Amino acid sequence: KLRIVKGDQNNVGSYLWYAGFGWGVPFLFVTISLILDQICSYDPCNLVMVPQYGVDGCTISGAALGPYLIYPLALLLTFNTVLFSVTTYKLHTYSKYSKIARENLNDSIKIYKIIAKLFFVMGITWIMSYLFNVLWKLGLGSMTGFWEMVSVVTYFQALGVFIIYCCNSSVSASLRERYPLLIPLLNVPDKIIGSFSSF
Repeated sequence: KLRIVKGDQNNVGSYLWYAGFGWGVPFLFVTISLILDQICSYDPCNLVMVPQYGVDGCTISGAALGPYLIYPLALLLTFNTVLFSVTTYKLHTYSKYSKIARENLNDSIKIYKIIAKLFFVMGITWIMSYLFNVLWKLGLGSMTGFWEMVSVVTYFQALGVFIIYCCNSSVSASLRERYPLLIPLLNVPDKIIGSFSSF
């Protein structure tokens, strides 16, 4: 729910710009891909590579994976990694200055909680999946458990997003009260955040 309070118009504008970018760029890319797929023929002499949706399978054809999936994904993940690194550095710098100013441990813990949330939300697990895909293409993906590892990492991302957005302090307190058997599981995020604050 968006609330516009005096002085927060810039925040709403920023949110709308980021949401427009996050939804608009992929939508534009997919729309262009669909138009190219419908207009350009699948003739091998055609100079425009088309995605060939549904020709080899339910997705993009193998020959078009590079320009229509892998390269845009690599660009997005690189951009995401740069933004995550810059944000983490700025939050860490802020945390150092706030420590000097008032030595407040709670502020540091809040900063590291934000960094941990960003770690899951900004696609670090997708970067790992992409790297595994590159290793697979290089012939290093035939080892046992290779893709199982990718699946486990992706599932843990879903668990991380669930913990971040659903297991806030009020929900956690309610779960502890109603289901005492979950207390060890509910203590895990606090232990992880505590390990971040010890750095």
